[in-house]
Amino acid sequence: MRSIAFLSIFLSSALAAPLVSWSPALGEFYAAVDRHIQIARQAGAINSPPTCDLSKAVMPVAPTPLPLPDPSWRLSEVVVGRGVQNYTCSLATKDVVPKAVGAIASLYNVSCIAANYPDILGMLPGLALEYALPADPVANLEPSNLALAGHHYFTSNGTPTFDMSQPRSINVANLASIPITDGSSGITKAKLAVNSTAPADAPKGEHGQGFGAVPWLLLNSTFGTTGDVVAVYRINTAGGKAPPTCESSPAYFSVQYATEYWFYTKPKTTG
Repeated sequence: MRSIAFLSIFLSSALAAPLVSWSPALGEFYAAVDRHIQIARQAGAINSPPTCDLSKAVMPVAPTPLPLPDPSWRLSEVVVGRGVQNYTCSLATKDVVPKAVGAIASLYNVSCIAANYPDILGMLPGLALEYALPADPVANLEPSNLALAGHHYFTSNGTPTFDMSQPRSINVANLASIPITDGSSGITKAKLAVNSTAPADAPKGEHGQGFGAVPWLLLNSTFGTTGDVVAVYRINTAGGKAPPTCESSPAYFSVQYATEYWFYTKPKTTG
């Protein structure tokens, strides 16, 4: 049964967060959480942490659909990534297009939200884009008190990497701490398989200003992966897209972005 306590503390954590500014996205977020609280109360939900059964989570479909996960794969973790997409410009002219050179992001666990509240999950990347990363690198992400799960970066040879190797847990609204022991732990080295243009109504950038959302992606794990992750989907992107040309741009610059990453693991073999 979905928990009033989980939602109530989730909302109170958000209300206690230092606001950058009020926005329609923040108002929509508060309203959605409150709506679920009222539904849970009317249903007589008990005050206990909800289950985080990811078999109930349904991944959104891209405008041009990405390949579906293999039926044998298991969804092991969902995180919100908050960071920057990096670009270079060889010349600051309108004849040169910015070149993507990777990303850096902190990853925050939203598995329980994905399993129980998909409407709230879909709001989080756009909302996260309105908040700076916390000064303390291990602090929770405001305004929804999301617990750190790992980091995303590119290696010197351009390999997308997801580092989930440090001991961590799912913070269930400060009521319980569920250790993560599944195959998403470890370091995932990935390579791009397929991309899909983000929806036209995706958040364009911070506070609605920017050049658009980076594409949705399917990334396959590759040599050097230490966990059981076989694929990572980047979906519900917000911001991160570079300007169309390098006119007046510095040689190296970053664009703020947020997104969801869905981690799928392969079945363990025996024998």
